[in-house]
Amino acid sequence: MGVKQKLVVLLRKLHLLEYADYGKYIFSAARHYASNCDFGKSYPDIALPPSFILYESFGKLSYHSYYVNGRESASHIVRLIEKHRDLTAAKICEWGCGPARILRHFPEILEGKGAEFYGSDYNTLTIDWCRATFPDITFSNNRLTPPLPYESDFFDVLYCISVFTHLSMENQTLWLEECLRVLKPGGLFLLSVHGDACISGLFIGEKTLYESEGCVVRDCVTEGKRTYTAYNSPEFMREQFLKNLDIVEFIEGQNGAQDIWIVRKS
Repeated sequence: MGVKQKLVVLLRKLHLLEYADYGKYIFSAARHYASNCDFGKSYPDIALPPSFILYESFGKLSYHSYYVNGRESASHIVRLIEKHRDLTAAKICEWGCGPARILRHFPEILEGKGAEFYGSDYNTLTIDWCRATFPDITFSNNRLTPPLPYESDFFDVLYCISVFTHLSMENQTLWLEECLRVLKPGGLFLLSVHGDACISGLFIGEKTLYESEGCVVRDCVTEGKRTYTAYNSPEFMREQFLKNLDIVEFIEGQNGAQDIWIVRKS
């Protein structure tokens, strides 16, 4: 274990990691200040979230990455979903939408299809910003634990990117049940998790637990925050977490990317 890893472990055990992460945020804000100013000046019509909201949800403070990579991710998700169902007149929701890095692009990508778009997040400040910025999307607040403020069998498609990755195993299970509740029968749920491609930074004991139990959670920080991290192996996902569901596609992460699972509600 290197010096940096030992320091992170110590800070986590002392419940000081969130304070250290705030220092990282300050450093990142200074590092990207000039490039972010340039991006804002070059694209004055693009609404950009406050830096602290962007960092908490995205882990980066690059507005270029927020906007350009967000559109690429949105296009990728649409392509994945359209392999399995038509999105004409579909009700689509992103749970854990953050500052709409991905969701903001859906109305343009699916223009003319008559789809409806919804976003939900537990960060009130984030949702307030989204509501004031994107009138063509319906936003709502949720809490760290269910429920979502929607009736059962409401959505045709629901997706979440790097949300289960910041929850305890108990809350992962509760949220899986809740996400399925608000999906219509035959609806699709796309989710991402830290899988085999993301475990290079785990310690020996954590890797052993990951291989034997299939799920590792790094806690000692506020659950839901970016420093609270969960890892779910493909075997665990297939044989335990999603075992009673119709798995329509699995995309294994490469080079540090998260695994993507798409399941269909029966």
